[in-house]
Amino acid sequence: RYCSKKCQTADWRNHKRLCVVLDDQLLALQATMFNPAALMAPLPDGLTLAGLDERLEKWVKFHTPAMLEASVHALDLGAGFKRGATHLVRSHLTIRTDHGNSSAKFFRIKDVEVLSINDAMRLPPPWGASIDELRRMRESSEESGRGSVIMMAIDCPPLATQYVPFCSMRPCNTSGPYCADWRTVLIDLVESGRRPRSVPPVHKTDKCSCC
Repeated sequence: RYCSKKCQTADWRNHKRLCVVLDDQLLALQATMFNPAALMAPLPDGLTLAGLDERLEKWVKFHTPAMLEASVHALDLGAGFKRGATHLVRSHLTIRTDHGNSSAKFFRIKDVEVLSINDAMRLPPPWGASIDELRRMRESSEESGRGSVIMMAIDCPPLATQYVPFCSMRPCNTSGPYCADWRTVLIDLVESGRRPRSVPPVHKTDKCSCC
């Protein structure tokens, strides 16, 4: 997610490399689709794994603002971007059947955690490749003055882990009151199928109006 079309165009050379990582994710999904154990796993609504992946894509698109907001609070980016280079946010999803055909309610968040990059690098592929690409994107973006890059990882078995990068992160778009209860706010927004009122964050000495 970029702050403007201009920043998105300027970052295309770096973002194109991320497409390679996304191709790896697709291969991981295809490998899962031909895994007998995965094929035997029951899915709701008569879904195939490809159909489930399509639902996840729509869900991510709807909740990107909420995930961005939660990531900024979780990493306390208002106090500086240093932690964004050493940690990421990881969400664990479960499939919902009470979605009422609303893409915003296809999944619910069972848990969400802050994970150190060092711990993430020890997880199975494609974690390592995705984090290496995130690091390259961040360094290139910061060197060119386009801001920093952070990432949220999404686990939704039986699908492969999805990685959602947030680009053009600057102090001007991470300013606002810090929300210590970011985890509950995110889970509640997802559960009710709502977007946040704004995309905030910041200083731990302030109180957050959404808490």
